[in-house]
Amino acid sequence: MPFLLKNIGRSIKVNGFCKLGVALLSVSVLIPVGVYSYSKSIDWCPVRRPISLHPGTIDQTFHVNYTARYFAEIELQTVAMSPDTVQCLTGITGFSPKPKCSEKPILNFGWQLLQDGKTVSSGRYEQDKSGRSMSASTVGVGITDFDAKRGDTYTLIVKIDPDATRLDVTNPTLDIDVNSANLEFALMLEGLSRVSAVALGLVGLTCLIWGIKQQRVPSFE
Repeated sequence: MPFLLKNIGRSIKVNGFCKLGVALLSVSVLIPVGVYSYSKSIDWCPVRRPISLHPGTIDQTFHVNYTARYFAEIELQTVAMSPDTVQCLTGITGFSPKPKCSEKPILNFGWQLLQDGKTVSSGRYEQDKSGRSMSASTVGVGITDFDAKRGDTYTLIVKIDPDATRLDVTNPTLDIDVNSANLEFALMLEGLSRVSAVALGLVGLTCLIWGIKQQRVPSFE
């Protein structure tokens, strides 16, 4: 195809329709490629780190390369332990249906978010108020939300006390992700770029065919 187009370009006097068609076809390729490449360059999840919930301090420094709102959470899997038990032991019982708990929560921690050594925010985990998310296989224990600019470097410190290692069978991870609203916008933009590319490609191909029909294309045999 590139060889054929090259020979056609050499052998015919390109008119306005052909030029417009080639330009639109080029743009229809460049737009989705550019958007996809930019999307791939973004670190949507700067931190995903396995942790243990024994008493002590978890210290995590991370860098963000995308301006957005981020959230930090401890994600627990409900494979080795039932979702109801995980909710009860973490104190996150605000999801529906509400679990019937016979045990008291064991998860408790304080947290501090620093930028360049200065405290941005701090707090303590509030049981039943910090439930971040829940799916068929995970429960998310929310830590904090914060706005970050591209190029910023942060340190999140989580101090766990008392012992909550009973929850270690849930394979807990410390996750810091781009807020879902920002992620959804980026995905929508990528989808729109593909739709635009198809539309521009069809118009460009139509213009190119119409331009070629306006002149006599020689044979290359």
